[in-house]
Amino acid sequence: YSLEIVSETDTTRTVRHALGEVEIPKEPQRIVTLQDQNMLLPLLELGAGEQVVGSVGGAGGEFRRTDAFDTTGITYVGDHLSPNLEAIIALQPDLILGTDFTVNAENYPQLSQIAPTIPVVQSVRPLWNALYDVALLTDRRVELTALKDRYDAQVAELREALGDPGEIALTLVTPYRGEFYFDAGEHDSSTTVLRDLGVTLPELHEEAIASGDYPSYSSEVLPEADGDALFIYDYSGDEDDPDYGVTLLTELPFFGNLNAARKGQVYVVDGSRTAGIATQGLFYFLELFEETLLAEGFDASWEPEG
Repeated sequence: YSLEIVSETDTTRTVRHALGEVEIPKEPQRIVTLQDQNMLLPLLELGAGEQVVGSVGGAGGEFRRTDAFDTTGITYVGDHLSPNLEAIIALQPDLILGTDFTVNAENYPQLSQIAPTIPVVQSVRPLWNALYDVALLTDRRVELTALKDRYDAQVAELREALGDPGEIALTLVTPYRGEFYFDAGEHDSSTTVLRDLGVTLPELHEEAIASGDYPSYSSEVLPEADGDALFIYDYSGDEDDPDYGVTLLTELPFFGNLNAARKGQVYVVDGSRTAGIATQGLFYFLELFEETLLAEGFDASWEPEG
């Protein structure tokens, strides 16, 4: 669901969104966000940080994924799973921005009594579409265009350097409790970059993308997702959670027999730098793929059996 500008004046605009219509300031000055890595972060990337007065964050009181930005002027208003409404009211926001995960039919009426509230649908849309809506609400479309132009230029440069990206088969997985899954949503930065580069994905990954969900697979079928290179998500820099440990895969008895492992082409993805509906994950993956796929001696000669 894309936002639609129904009407506007010199100072306001009426926006139609998934839950209704609302009049908002054309240049909001006191924004509260109900998601940090999916709403606060893209606002910071677009240069709208000074317009944000408060945001939810992690359970420890931090704003996740925002280390590259100064957030000292932004008030923490509770865990992203349980916002502190009293703290939000005290900030006197002129706009509340959330996502389809944080604003729903149940809490929308209450939030709307505090300030005009808009959910940006992010979960089932291409990442750039969701970012456009964020830019639209804060008059930051020029800044978004600059980021998109930079991204497109880097994609084109890497595609040219790779020669024929379709000849390279990549596997990118997240281990979890003896299983694994793929980042398979259109809004995921990895899916966006992999698609734009045009590399080949294993059939299991393609199935996951087509499903529109995040199906999990037993670690025993990891060989079916083999390729020229294997990228494994690591969240140890984010939280000490053994459920997501890289060794859940690398210590499997058959792991060394994988084509990627035999060639020494197994790489770690820093999960703390990739999550969120934002551009920093996109540029991280472009940097990572440039560093690994263009490295001297990288072997892309793998062919699946059968």
